[in-house]
Amino acid sequence: MELGHSVAGIQKLCIELATAVHANYHVAASVPGSNRPTLYVDFDDHFEDTLSTKSIELAVNFRLLVDRASGYMTEESLALATACIDIHEGHGKRTLRECANKLIHADHLTFSYGQYASTFSGVEPFRNQVKESSVELNGFLNGKRWRCSIDLLKFSEEVYEKSTDLRESLAGLIR
Repeated sequence: MELGHSVAGIQKLCIELATAVHANYHVAASVPGSNRPTLYVDFDDHFEDTLSTKSIELAVNFRLLVDRASGYMTEESLALATACIDIHEGHGKRTLRECANKLIHADHLTFSYGQYASTFSGVEPFRNQVKESSVELNGFLNGKRWRCSIDLLKFSEEVYEKSTDLRESLAGLIR
């Protein structure tokens, strides 16, 4: 089983997701909300769709990697505990695989908003609304509602690291 290509693809998706999250904070901190150039208005309009798409794409690919690895590793070694998910309703494990499952099966993603103060000197201080990297997801499993929040930036960071660990662990097991 060749994992190098799939891990490299997963890590590319992690970078793309993290880049989109960081771009959002950069725009909020550097481009005043009043009189924004069209590029940044369009950025705001497409940001949630971009994060949703990248998150689901990353979740599907990571879940495939973990499922492929399950034939070679114990469930304990694949647990991949995380702090990037909080379960608010229903049940689920605090693992990266559960994060992937929730992203894949969510009926809806809700973005949180905060305020971000300008960080550039030499300009009139301003504050912009900013989309947080944490999203709330909800759905149903076996007719029962579940609800959780996932920090997408932390998810991408942890998946990036754990996919490397999985590739290295599996390299010694698969010949």
